[in-house]
This record gives sequence, C-alpha cells and structure tokens, in this order.
Amino acid sequence: MDGRHFDGALPRRFSYRQQRRSRTSPSACELRFGVNSVTGECFDIGGATRAALRAFELYGTVENNEAEHLQANGSIMRLSPVVLCATSRDQACALALAQGRTTHAAPVPQKCCELLAGFLWDIVETGVLPQSVKAKDDRARSDVVSTGHAPATIDAACWSVATTTDFKSAVLAAANLGDDADTVGAVTGQLAGALYGLSRIPPDWLEKLAWLDDIQRRGEDLWRLRGLAA
Repeated sequence: MDGRHFDGALPRRFSYRQQRRSRTSPSACELRFGVNSVTGECFDIGGATRAALRAFELYGTVENNEAEHLQANGSIMRLSPVVLCATSRDQACALALAQGRTTHAAPVPQKCCELLAGFLWDIVETGVLPQSVKAKDDRARSDVVSTGHAPATIDAACWSVATTTDFKSAVLAAANLGDDADTVGAVTGQLAGALYGLSRIPPDWLEKLAWLDDIQRRGEDLWRLRGLAA
C-alpha cells in the first residue's frame, strides 16, 4: 500500500471479523453514500465497498481491493451512469474502469466493468443486443449461476435479457434466479433499460420508485454531457 492503492488486506488491528462487525463512520456514510440513500444511511453496501471506505478513511486510498482473488460484483451494479455521459465506446470503457477501481480494482471485476460498458454502449447506439449477449438464450435455467461473483453476475444478467422480450420479464427473470438477486437484477436492469428505454418500464414500477424525479433528472443531465462534449 503506497497511500493510493489498497490490495484488500486491512491492518491486523482491523481483522476481517472485526471489520464485519464494525460500521463505517457516520461521516463517511453521509459524505459518500448516505446522501444517495433514501434512508440517509448506507446499508448492504457489500464487503468490498465497506473495506474500500475504511481504507480511504485510514489511508486516503482511491484505488482499492486490488488482490487478484477479490472478484465481487459491486462495481458493475452501478456502472450505467458513466456510459450515459461518455462520448465514445472507448471513453465509456475507460470511465467504467475508473469508477470500478475505487472499490473493486482487482483484474476480474475490472474486466467485467469493461465488458458491461461495451455492451451498454453498443445497445444504446444500435438498439439491439450484441450477438454475444443474444447467444446466452440457449442456456438452460439450471446452468445459470446467480452469485456475487462478477463474471457470473454478468452471465446471469445477459441470460435474463436474452431469454425475455420486455423489461419487466427480464428483471423478474433475474430476480427469480435467487441468490444475489439484487445485484443481478441491477445489472439486468441496466441492460434491459438500455434496450427498451424508459417508456417500456412498467408505469406502476416507476410510481413506486423512490426519488423518481431526481433519478430522471440526473440521467438527463448525464446524457446532456454526452451531447455537449460531442
């Protein structure tokens, strides 16, 4: 660790067991996560993200969890905003990698960030699924694994979109896989959202969404950046 990078190993006084029992400080939650939570508090943020916040507080590191064995999916579930504002496919992938390194800098999650950003860019630009995503439709449900492993999450999300024909069915297919359903559902929602657009998300789902107006405004602002930079 050089003051910028954190490989996922906290010092001895912050053992993994102690870390799991501890809570990230209120100031960190408020400044980094709480303001983007409908409860005003961070919750269920994942072990890698919690460790990254702790490392940032202790050492000021901005690239965290670089150890090769760390392959969690947290950095892909939040990825679509960087694609919205990108002005090229290369930039979309570069921004996806940069946002991912803050909490999931290991090689496997980084590769997954690049892969998903490419998928999202291609879908937005062409309006169709990439062939490599379509190819997932021949997979049997029993072969799809819905875990917190980043490659498995992308695989499950691609399967959910490839085997359905609308936004609602895709997200429900992902959720019904069980296991790490929230993150797999989030990645599926990004792919399906890029493919079908806002108008094809069920209105009753949107009506129940917290901060709907704010989320739409942020999305429009990000999309406007793409146009301004073009």
